[in-house]
Amino acid sequence: MTSETIHLTSYVVSTDPKISVIPGFLSDTECDHLISISEDKGFVRSQVGRGKYSENEDKSESLSNVYSENRTSMSVSLKPFQDEIVSQIEYRITNLVGWDVDYLESLIVVKYESGQFFGAHHDGIFRPYTVFLYLNDVPIGGETRFPNLGLKIRPRRGAAVVWQNTNTNDEGKNMEDTRLVHEALPPLDGYMKYGVNCFINEHIMRN
Repeated sequence: MTSETIHLTSYVVSTDPKISVIPGFLSDTECDHLISISEDKGFVRSQVGRGKYSENEDKSESLSNVYSENRTSMSVSLKPFQDEIVSQIEYRITNLVGWDVDYLESLIVVKYESGQFFGAHHDGIFRPYTVFLYLNDVPIGGETRFPNLGLKIRPRRGAAVVWQNTNTNDEGKNMEDTRLVHEALPPLDGYMKYGVNCFINEHIMRN
């Protein structure tokens, strides 16, 4: 299956490191669908990764998910190729970054009620790319903030933000780009934020 042809415009909001915003990456129908199936499945408290990421295929012993005071949001993990709409979105994400869909982790829909947040963190050296999707407008708060870059991105319904989590040093070794540390600021004044974490992994994630 391949994604339908959609013409999108990418706006570079940071050149070094490169961060791009793509308005209209999702349609209103797709945003509503992702929210609906996630609410039906049921949100649970979000977790964060702890430990050292293993270089082999069995990552369970070195990296685990735990609850943290640094993250107070709620999450739902979607199944790979869960339905036709999800599949089209997954192919669109991987086409955006030029990777095969087999390297895409399961999409994680996140919900932030007013006051909930995810403190400063990095998505990991084992994830070459992050694509974050906004499913609704948030008029007050809820921005994605990159503290090392002095950059904040306001949630706009259907928009995508994409960045690369790694770079190479002078010896050509792949390194975690700490400039891409970011945080999800809390929505305020009773507003709620829905989004989707989309991670490209260095390992094949789908069979």
